[in-house]
Amino acid sequence: MGYNGNYISDTDITWPSGISAAEKQEIIETAEAVLEHALAWRPRFSHFDIRMDGNSKNRIILPLRERIIEVSDVYVNAQKLEPTWWTHDLCSVYLDAWSSNAALPSDPELDRLLSERDGGIFVRGYNNIRIVGTCGVSAVPAWARRAVRMIVDAMNDPTAYTIYHTGGETIGRYSYNSPAGACKTGIREVDELLKLFVRKKPILMAP
Repeated sequence: MGYNGNYISDTDITWPSGISAAEKQEIIETAEAVLEHALAWRPRFSHFDIRMDGNSKNRIILPLRERIIEVSDVYVNAQKLEPTWWTHDLCSVYLDAWSSNAALPSDPELDRLLSERDGGIFVRGYNNIRIVGTCGVSAVPAWARRAVRMIVDAMNDPTAYTIYHTGGETIGRYSYNSPAGACKTGIREVDELLKLFVRKKPILMAP
């Protein structure tokens, strides 16, 4: 049985003879890790289940580098908020002030906290906010699949692409070198491709 990674499968690669199925999987997993490390985000669909501190505000920014696709559940002090009470954008969840059907949860303690708030539904607390949903992109883009294939090909044959030789880093059993300021895959052709897609989105936590 073949291996299917997050971006490619082993059938997408022309492998040198003598490589075992386990080695193919290891190489693909490493190549995909190199891609995500270089980009500082994951260009794929993924689930998240985040717990964070409440900020006493009506908007809370999620500590994700990927963009939010969907939020399915929001909990405050372990009490689930009705979906009519909140909505979201690409990076945060916030009070849906335009909802005509908004209803507060029935938990007495949460009702008390919300009644004492200064307008914020995400009441202050330690690790008391839980948000569940999905993020990234709905389908893996062609450029990401191509980049992973190139990284795998370079691992199988270091002469296939231009390898950097200044600076260095190791992921798993593989090591590579890259110049300062590069995307850090260590492969010039891959770095040139990824320059257009690197994100510098900071991770913001609740104050």
